[in-house]
This record gives sequence, C-alpha cells and structure tokens, in this order.
Amino acid sequence: MLESAGTSTIDLTGAVQSFAPHDNGATVCRSVPDGRTVGDVYGSNLGALGSATLRGTLSASSEVGSGGSLELWIDGGDLTNGADQPFWSGPATIQASPDGFMGVATFSRLARESGPAKGGATGTSTPTDGWPATMSGQLSWTCAAW
Repeated sequence: MLESAGTSTIDLTGAVQSFAPHDNGATVCRSVPDGRTVGDVYGSNLGALGSATLRGTLSASSEVGSGGSLELWIDGGDLTNGADQPFWSGPATIQASPDGFMGVATFSRLARESGPAKGGATGTSTPTDGWPATMSGQLSWTCAAW
C-alpha cells in the first residue's frame, strides 16, 4: 500500500454550531491494495467542534463511480473522562480525479452514534450532550504524488 501526505478541508452545512474548519489540514492519503489509485483519505485535524478536534476518514468504494463512505469523530483525547466518543458515519458521493489525488466528497445527514466512553464501557450519550445529531457538507482533499 502506498502512502502520501496531503491536505483536506471540510465544510459543514446546517445546524452545526461552533465549528471552526481548519483549511488545508494535515491529511494522509493511502492507495487501494496493490494499486496506485487513492483508496482512503484520513484528515487528522479537520477543525474544532467546540473545543474538540474533528477527525475523519473517507474510504472510496472499490467500484469506480459508486461513491464511498465517510466517518467523522471527535478526538478521544479532547473528551473528559467518562464522556462518550461521538462519531458520524454514512455514504458519500465522490467526485475525484481519475487517480483520486484530488476530489470532493458530498455527504448528507450522517447520523451520530456513540462509541465507548473514555475510560469506560460502551457509550450512553444522549442527543442533549451538545454534539450535533447529524452532519452534512463537503470534504475536499488534495494528495501529493506517491
């Protein structure tokens, strides 16, 4: 698997308050297995949601033109002990260059779920904990050559 550095920017639409995007945030691009096309893009710092870092991974489908999936999550290091780690995931429509080195993924209403609590068992956060129930928007990226 090949890997290169890149940049990414996320634009969240709708009712997501207190989000400050980091334009051209640090990104890692990885190829599809045994290939040279970009298979997934990991943004380690897409921006700040409140005082927490938003991270995300976009994975392209192995079938050309069929889109992919996006998962966004809050960095666990930014959570207080016992807090659930929220994440949002779902399908994304991808428009990318033939090699996948640059593109835009559009996503709509990714539903929030809760992962394990920091320092504890499975999460139990409620929608009133301040995290948005859904996320919509666009993720754009550019990868350096292999």
